[in-house]
Amino acid sequence: MSGIHYPALVVDTEGWIELLEDRSQITGWTYIGIKNFRKKQKKIYILDSDNKYWGITNVQPHKPLSGFRVFLANTIYNPKVSVKFQEQEIKGNSNSIFIEALKANIERDDDVYTQFSEKEDILKSIDANQSFKELTNALRNTGAI
Repeated sequence: MSGIHYPALVVDTEGWIELLEDRSQITGWTYIGIKNFRKKQKKIYILDSDNKYWGITNVQPHKPLSGFRVFLANTIYNPKVSVKFQEQEIKGNSNSIFIEALKANIERDDDVYTQFSEKEDILKSIDANQSFKELTNALRNTGAI
């Protein structure tokens, strides 16, 4: 059973920002997504509705992919598969880790999160709001989520 309480904000170190309403929204991954998570040692952080910070430490498909499906995923067809993941609560400097990843994603954004507000305005709203509820409202009000 997951310790993460939903809804939750998720960010990674490569541009992903999303409000997850429930766990099912994070359990469908493509094979290439799983492969990249492992290969690049991506960091995924979650701020849950109880203001706890989590890190995703491992992602595995529920069923191992056959060699043929791996071949297809690497060539022409990369379907989503159901995954299981392990999360670990982040203690200590967790707020700054999450906020820095969130701000870095806004900084490098190519008009996905910043299409309705300027980067500087979104970054200011992130700095001014630290709890789950405040951040969610700030990101919604600026159109970033």
